[in-house]
Amino acid sequence: MSSGEPPSGEELDHAAVELRNSLMRIARRLRAQRPPGELTLGAMAVLGRLERDGPATASELAAAERVTPQSMARPVARLVDMELVERRPDPADGRQTLLHPTEQGLEFVRADRERRDVWLARAMATHLNDVERDLLRLTTRLLDRLATAPDETGPASSDGTTAAVAPTPTRP
Repeated sequence: MSSGEPPSGEELDHAAVELRNSLMRIARRLRAQRPPGELTLGAMAVLGRLERDGPATASELAAAERVTPQSMARPVARLVDMELVERRPDPADGRQTLLHPTEQGLEFVRADRERRDVWLARAMATHLNDVERDLLRLTTRLLDRLATAPDETGPASSDGTTAAVAPTPTRP
């Protein structure tokens, strides 16, 4: 690809594969910083989302995590059993139940993040030079833009076609 010319579809496809593979390797390394058997990834995702976004219904959590409401039942029950999350009536709609992180849950998720942040900061300090760390900081902004980009097409089906994805509902 020469300067000023847009990349070909093949070049973008290759870059996307490399990016996905790198992100998956980093995600695995970050997950490895968790003590074994603490919580499933699904339960950690729920607890983290409640800590970041505040109370939510199980249906809202399922939509945000892009899983079925039935799939949300097990991690929520585990978090409630461990007293990391509690159920409270929704003050705006008494028929609904909101899930709230407990103080113990907030402490748990923050300690988990700190453990992973420490590993990542040490790895960056040890294996990257100043220019590479600056480039990585800029890259995080680009990754955030990709992560928040609206879905124009859904996941690929077995025949390689894609389907439109409905937007994730949000609480007022």
